[in-house]
Parts: sequence; structure tokens; C-alpha cells
Amino acid sequence: MLKSLDSLRYFIAVVKLGSFSAAAEKLDTSVSSISRHVQLLEKELQVPLLIRHTRRLSLTETGKLVFEQGQEVCTQLDTLGESIVLRHQQVRGTVRISAPYGLDPTRSLLC
Repeated sequence: MLKSLDSLRYFIAVVKLGSFSAAAEKLDTSVSSISRHVQLLEKELQVPLLIRHTRRLSLTETGKLVFEQGQEVCTQLDTLGESIVLRHQQVRGTVRISAPYGLDPTRSLLC
């Protein structure tokens, strides 16, 4: 079980954007922070996820699996969060309106 959702999100950003520096810029953090998170994820899963070349990154087979399923998990969590926020923003309950006795609701006040 993953302990760090942040590390997974950072890994996904690295893969999508193609580099640690692009992910760091997009997430407004340092390259070393991104690298540390990816290393933590690899350590937690006990497998390498990326093959680091001089000028590019490649995914290992496990890295591809973590990327694909990780994206689904993050999308589902984001959707869940949005649903909860929307639910709390909706007006619910009984609304009571007071009006003077004898007011005819079928008669317009403007005419």
C-alpha cells in the first residue's frame, strides 16, 4: 500500500512532462524535491520505476504499470474531492417564507 500520494503525483508529473526539471517547474518546487519523492516511491515499492539516461528518462515495465494505474487513482481521488466540495456547496433543507396574511400569490405586485 502506498504511503505517499504526493510521491505518486510527482512521479506522474515527471513521466507526463518528460523530465524532473519540467515537473519541478510545473509543480513550483525544486528538482531535488521531485527527485527525492520519486526515490521514496521507488524505495517504498522496492523496484526502479525510471531508467535515467543522460538526456532522457525511460519507464521500466513496473514504472509503466505504476504510471497508468497511478493516473487512474489520482483521477478518482480528484473526482471524489470535487464531489465532496460540490455536495457541501449545494443548498439543502426546508426554506420557509413569511408573507403578510391575505397576500394573493397569483396576483402580480407589479401590475
